Amino acid sequence: MLCAFVTPQTPPFDVVFNRLAARITGGDYCHVEVAFEAVSLRVLRNLRQNIPDSDSLSSELQRVGATLTNVLSSFPPDTSDDHTVMLAFHALNGCPLGCRILSKHAADALYLPYSKDWRVYRFSGAPDVAVHANLVWCMSKVGLPYDTMGALTSPWRGAEVHGVDPDPESWFCSNHALRVLQHMNLCSDLSMWGTTPNRLEHSLRQYIPASSAVLQENHGPGGTAELKLSKPHWDLVASVAPYIVRAELRLLQ
Repeated sequence: MLCAFVTPQTPPFDVVFNRLAARITGGDYCHVEVAFEAVSLRVLRNLRQNIPDSDSLSSELQRVGATLTNVLSSFPPDTSDDHTVMLAFHALNGCPLGCRILSKHAADALYLPYSKDWRVYRFSGAPDVAVHANLVWCMSKVGLPYDTMGALTSPWRGAEVHGVDPDPESWFCSNHALRVLQHMNLCSDLSMWGTTPNRLEHSLRQYIPASSAVLQENHGPGGTAELKLSKPHWDLVASVAPYIVRAELRLLQ
């Protein structure tokens, strides 16, 4: 599982609005998103088979089913179950939340895997059960509206959390990524409403060694860093996160 940040100098994010957004929020980054590496078609197909086509399903599960159908339709039916894909979940440019397949064969830069120009945090050792739960949660948000006003006003709101913020009905990139991180017991001191990509990236730095090469001043804003958290941390996440996500998705039996 990844959390990835991009600068407004990186195509296709190199537009005036993104340059302004990075400057206003006091950092290098204009956008953040979460992604899942090496997701097998077997996992996606099994999950799709377990979601019936029924109008009685919750809206969350209907969105999960629709997202799975859309992703799986990109591959011929005879594609091996062992084939893996990389899925990125984004809130971009006022459009509804989306899911895209990243591939080195893509013609559009938006669909290419993260380059050295992205700052990527990889969650080494994250338990599979928590990663899977977050993958389903991200699918359940695909299609929800973009919170344009929330994105525009977030730099002027306090970044500190006050109580427990519920899932909103609309999202912008940094609070969407923050919610996933909170499921992993990270960045719990940040507010869903006052978080920007730069605040979130700065908060993630506390989880990697200060000696990490990616944080050196001459390294630049790109590069990949491993978040190697302790076994007790991941054990707690494994025991709690799936139940939190299931409750949010009304999946509890």
